[in-house]
Amino acid sequence: MDRDRTLRAQAARRERKARMAADDAAYEARAHAEDVATEEPEPRAPEIASTAGACTYCGEPATENDHLLPLPWTGKAARRSTKKVPACRECNGRLSDLFLPTVEERAAHLFQVLAEEHLDELGKPDWSPRELEALGDRLRQAVITRQADRTILRSRLAWLKLTALGRLP
Repeated sequence: MDRDRTLRAQAARRERKARMAADDAAYEARAHAEDVATEEPEPRAPEIASTAGACTYCGEPATENDHLLPLPWTGKAARRSTKKVPACRECNGRLSDLFLPTVEERAAHLFQVLAEEHLDELGKPDWSPRELEALGDRLRQAVITRQADRTILRSRLAWLKLTALGRLP
C-alpha cells in the first residue's frame, strides 16, 4: 500500500514537473516572439561603390562581395553590418580570413602575393610580331595566349598598386 502511494506521488511529481517545463517553454517562446516583433532589424552596412561591375582590388569583373572584416573576426551576429566591396573570386579567395580591415591594406597584400607568385612570368619579354611569324601555328597561338595572360596580370597588378595607394575611387 505504501509502495503504491509512493509510486503515485512520484508520478504526480513527474507530471507537475513536465507541466511546469511546458509552461516555461511556452512562456519563453511567447517572450521571444514579443522580443522579435519589437526588435528593429539590424542595419545593413552600405556596400562601398566601385567602378561598375569591377573588382575593387584588381579591376577584373566582380563576381561576389568581399567582407572587409571576415567572419572569424566579426562573428555571425555582426556579419550583416560589415562593409562589403565587389570582388572577383580570386581576390576574395586569396584574402579569405585575413584581418586586413581597409581596402588599401587588402589591395597591398594581394599585390605582394600576385607579384611574388608570378615573378618569373612578369620578367619574360613579349615577342615581336616578326618573332611570332617565325613560329608554327600551335606554338604561335600558345605564345600569344601567354602574352595576353601576362598583359592581364600586369593590368591587375597596376590596378592593385593604385588601390593600395588609395588612388582609385
